Amino acid sequence: MTLTKKDVLLIIGMIQVNYAYAYKDMSKESLALMAEVWFNSLKIYPKDVIFEVLQLTLEKSNRPPTLADIICNLKNLVFSNYPNANILWNEILQAINCATQYFYFGEQYTMDGIRPIVKLQKVFDNMNEVCQEWLCDVHTLKNMRKLDMTALECEKARFNKELPNILESIFLRKRCSTIFLENVIKKQIKEPQQMLENKKHTQ
Repeated sequence: MTLTKKDVLLIIGMIQVNYAYAYKDMSKESLALMAEVWFNSLKIYPKDVIFEVLQLTLEKSNRPPTLADIICNLKNLVFSNYPNANILWNEILQAINCATQYFYFGEQYTMDGIRPIVKLQKVFDNMNEVCQEWLCDVHTLKNMRKLDMTALECEKARFNKELPNILESIFLRKRCSTIFLENVIKKQIKEPQQMLENKKHTQ
């Protein structure tokens, strides 16, 4: 469902209920302006997702959350949906090993009638999207098979440095996707909550 201005007023009201001193000294005009700013920033996100993130934020924050807090927590949920840097780099190394094997006899050698670049493309297509974003295309993967251990360590350092920007780029690209964000909420919030409830009932 789409977020409305009425929903934003409800969000501000929920914050005021949880923190009695929140916005106490603000005039009606200032609150109206604040609601307008929040609405313009949050309207691109699905309503259900925003309220889930708000509830999570209220449960963990000792102070009234800002607009930036809510968006930051949503980003963190999205980022936690991906493996950590070491796991992602190991996936890249495994793909490089595949490239080394496929091109061992040269670019024109075929195994079962399939050229090496075609087989490697399938490997690339099945990689985590973070790895794909960093590599850009299958040809980068193909060329990385020629690197020695020292060069690979340098590439690992570059990957770790660029990872936050890659995640940010993915978030910006997918933040309007209701299905993607709802799946993140399901995996990171609802499923752990359900597991906790089930555990309580079995005790």
